[in-house]
Amino acid sequence: CRECAPYLARVVQGLSAAAQLAVRSDSGIPVTPKEALIHLQRCACAAPALEPRAEKFSDHLLDDVRDGDVEDTCLWFGWLRTVSGGSGAYTASSTLAQLVWALEDRSARGFHLFSLAESGSGAWLGWWEAVGGGASQSAWIVEEDAEAFVEALEASRAEGFVATTIAHGAGAWVAWLIETPELSSRWVSAGSVAELLGELRAAADRGERLQTLAHGPQGRWVAWFTTRTMEDVGKSTYIITPLKRDLETFSKRMVDQGYYATAAAFGDGTFVAWFESDSPGSTSIFAAERRGLDFLLSLDRALDRGSWMATAMAWGCFEGS
Repeated sequence: CRECAPYLARVVQGLSAAAQLAVRSDSGIPVTPKEALIHLQRCACAAPALEPRAEKFSDHLLDDVRDGDVEDTCLWFGWLRTVSGGSGAYTASSTLAQLVWALEDRSARGFHLFSLAESGSGAWLGWWEAVGGGASQSAWIVEEDAEAFVEALEASRAEGFVATTIAHGAGAWVAWLIETPELSSRWVSAGSVAELLGELRAAADRGERLQTLAHGPQGRWVAWFTTRTMEDVGKSTYIITPLKRDLETFSKRMVDQGYYATAAAFGDGTFVAWFESDSPGSTSIFAAERRGLDFLLSLDRALDRGSWMATAMAWGCFEGS
């Protein structure tokens, strides 16, 4: 920030105008112009004497808008927990094409995508973790047609892959998968909240874990479950609610009890989240922000603290409070 302060206005203008600009961070990982602007935003907020003030360009981030233009019931939600030796990063993609570029780039750099969410207006947030030598192979799927997507999921499952995240947005289904042949897993497609509830109950009874969940057109929910290993003796619970306050109250209580969310999705006026408690000594936090920029800064602060991982992210608009 100190280095950019004398010419902050020129940097902001240049980044805003560069549609395909690649900016490299100290670690050599390319970030988008919007990610760079987030860091400049923090610089401007910390130095009130700088011009232009933060408000003049923050609204361009993730389709962020000024106070009063967004309903209070539309929020970004995120659950994060501490992990041993974690090395995370996040990406902010304004379009599906930018997301596909991020998938290709991060895959080539040895990152795995563990959480992905879409804003309802075409912007995507992804949380990645760097994986060292000998790590599992990964694959990703992007399909507009739902049937083609689930066929690709099944083909990947048959080859020993497990989905770490599934999301829908901007007319496309997206999934990231890791090769984990030692894990037994299954995916389901539910046509309603009631059908999904039945699947969650059955999974809880069988001692399964919900890895990821997404909602798409025609009320379709796609969920991926894994069977617990002998070493995995954690507890699980879930919530299905149409009320924002219920989700926030439940999430905060779960965090206080040592749980973290492994999957979350919003659809048909209902929010669904699955929680696990299987990491003694691990700390978790819950974040809920109305503005996309504020949510991104929450992720940024998690990176600053180190060893934090976003285990689930989602965006949705509640009809009730």
